[in-house]
Amino acid sequence: AGLAARLACLLAVAASLARADTPTLSAGATHTCAIDASDAAHCWGENSRGQIDVPTASDAAGTPITGWRAVAASKGGCHSCGVTNEGDLLCWGCDDDGELGPPPEVVGRRWVAVAAGKGFTCAIDAVARAIWCWGRFLPKMPVGGAWDGPWAFVTAGEDFVCAVARDDGSASSRGGRAQCKGWSPFGQTEVPKTGETKWRFLSAGFQHVCGVDALGAARCWGSDLFGETNLVPVVDPQGATVKTIADVVAKMENTDDLSDTETKIVKHAATLTSFTETAQTFSYDGDPGDSRANVWGSIAAGNHWSCGVLGPMRSLACWGKKRKYEPGGVVAPLYDEYGVVSFPNDVCGNRFLVVAAGATHACAVTDEREIGGLDVSTYTNGSESFPPLDVPEEAPSSYEGGRMVCWGDASGGKTSPPPLVSEWRAWPTSADAFDLGVAFAPSAFAATGANHGSCGASTSGVPYATTTRAVARRTLLSWFTMALFLMFLMFA
Repeated sequence: AGLAARLACLLAVAASLARADTPTLSAGATHTCAIDASDAAHCWGENSRGQIDVPTASDAAGTPITGWRAVAASKGGCHSCGVTNEGDLLCWGCDDDGELGPPPEVVGRRWVAVAAGKGFTCAIDAVARAIWCWGRFLPKMPVGGAWDGPWAFVTAGEDFVCAVARDDGSASSRGGRAQCKGWSPFGQTEVPKTGETKWRFLSAGFQHVCGVDALGAARCWGSDLFGETNLVPVVDPQGATVKTIADVVAKMENTDDLSDTETKIVKHAATLTSFTETAQTFSYDGDPGDSRANVWGSIAAGNHWSCGVLGPMRSLACWGKKRKYEPGGVVAPLYDEYGVVSFPNDVCGNRFLVVAAGATHACAVTDEREIGGLDVSTYTNGSESFPPLDVPEEAPSSYEGGRMVCWGDASGGKTSPPPLVSEWRAWPTSADAFDLGVAFAPSAFAATGANHGSCGASTSGVPYATTTRAVARRTLLSWFTMALFLMFLMFA
């Protein structure tokens, strides 16, 4: 009976392993870092302080780095950090506040996760799974000591840090508790205590936080100056539509007849029609009555805007700041519309795996070139075609990766990933995901699809989209990894 229970637990965890977000892609204020399919780390964008100069050796003796498991581009700062496959923690770039370290001496001297804010760095050690921070002072954080866990994931905003705890690994557990510390003028460190209290993932932005709870719902808190927390898109299972201001007024006068979902849509429409500096852009490709229509995967908090991956078709959704000013006006240079929320059409039509948000740009990995499914023989960049570089010949079946797409403010080259890298790692390996804790990678999407429709900006709270069919699929662990766990359970 004990073995059967453990087998059931393992199968439940394996069947739900679709991962909410990833430490293999990170967008900072002025640069971006990511890990490719061969575990090599790359950074691009502004390099005024050496923040994109990824180290090639793990120590002064010149020991070569064989690969990376995590990277972090500073939110609001000018440094980067990464954790190698051997567990070494390295940081590079500016060191104005001691953010480069050296990190504290921890038992085992190995690390599993890292996050970078403005002038500070936080990381999780491999033994105690505690969070250690160094650099600029953060309120309520232990000075020179550990923030005891055990923690599965850490994310840094501009001047605060959030973490998700490891869960107990049981079949009924779908996430861990969350906590935030640091400066909080907008309440960004106050994790909501209503509704579901366990979390799959959090993303710390500049003044707000977004997360996916244990039920797959997206929630944001903190600053809401441009709807970055309250304009989280929602799909109405009844297909409700609100197209004009008159419709909004009519709906608002009869709110007693509306469902909770319709009420949210109407409120969004009222905000979007009243405040032209806000926007909400998303598409939903599939049946609105699908129980997974409002299930979120990756989610990212930027600078007064947010993006996420919505529904079984893994569509991109963005909402929040989209300020419009007359060209040539006095304030126009200060509040440029970078097109992050109202993303360009060439970003649409992809099935997204993960998304990361910087200050005025975003990057995402799509499954357009997924190993085992689609052709990875060439990579096309404009009129040039390149052979794939560093693509593993035998990628495990649990591996998913694809093409990198970036959009928004292109200054400094932060939206221009290396063109010769044809495959980017969307997720950590299965072993790393289990090592971090189930809360890091519990459940998301059991369906994927093709033939995406078009998407566009909505000024009424209703997505502009075409409906396509969804194709059911379950993302499972590789059979090899499954066999290892089964052997462990049988003989433990």
